[in-house]
Order: sequence, then structure tokens, then C-alpha cells
Amino acid sequence: MKHWMGMLLLGFGLIKTVLAAELLGVSPQELSQLQQQGAVLVDIRTPEEWRKTGLIPGSQPLMFYDANGKSDAAAWLKQLDKLSPGKSGNIVLICRSGHRSEQVGNLLAKTLGYEHVYHLKNGLKGWVEQGQPTTACRNC
Repeated sequence: MKHWMGMLLLGFGLIKTVLAAELLGVSPQELSQLQQQGAVLVDIRTPEEWRKTGLIPGSQPLMFYDANGKSDAAAWLKQLDKLSPGKSGNIVLICRSGHRSEQVGNLLAKTLGYEHVYHLKNGLKGWVEQGQPTTACRNC
């Protein structure tokens, strides 16, 4: 009986871990709702991209991949820790089209155990297409 109970509890623990490690794509409207609830918005594009198109108001520019597609995940995570409330806080990642933010979001959620990671579906491109505002990036 103890063996079955242990297996059942282990199963529930694994299910909770798998469910907590899911990356969710959000629409511009859902992003706005998350932002109102205190989510940290992190724009992972390059400084050139920030200067060219601006940022979603309230988002924090924190480049993950450089212009050559290279990254320093350890250094990036140290900077993210300064912006976010830890692994249990809401984080929304933003890139140009949604591809890079999905990759980085999967790293956070599935590999590193962040519990509430989202990425903007269709990225800043989709945000602008829906008529949402951007703001100039200062110090970029």
C-alpha cells in the first residue's frame, strides 16, 4: 500500500512539474492584462531592433541573442534576476516575430523551472500590426 501511495504522490508531483513548466504564447490583449497584473515584460531583441521600431511601453530591453545569433545565457540570466521577481513571477518575453522569445521562454520554463513564462505570439511585428503603441528606446 505504501508503495502505491508513494507512486501516486510521485505521479502528481511530476504532473505538477510538467504543467508548471509550460510556455504560453499570448496575444497583445493578453500581454496588456498580464502587464496590469504586474508581469515583467522583457524585450530580448538587439539594440539595433529597439532603435528601429521602439519598445512596448513598460518593457525592459535585455538582449539575449546578438546580431550574429550568439548568446551568453548565464550573463543574461543574471540581468533577468535583477528585473524579475524570481522563478515564480510572471515574465513575458518579446522579440520581433515570436521565434526567439519562444526559444528563450522554453529555456526558462522547461530547463530552468520558471513557473509563469509567456511570450508574445507574432512578436513586436504582430503588436504593431494590431495598432498597439511603441515608445522610443532610451539609452539603446
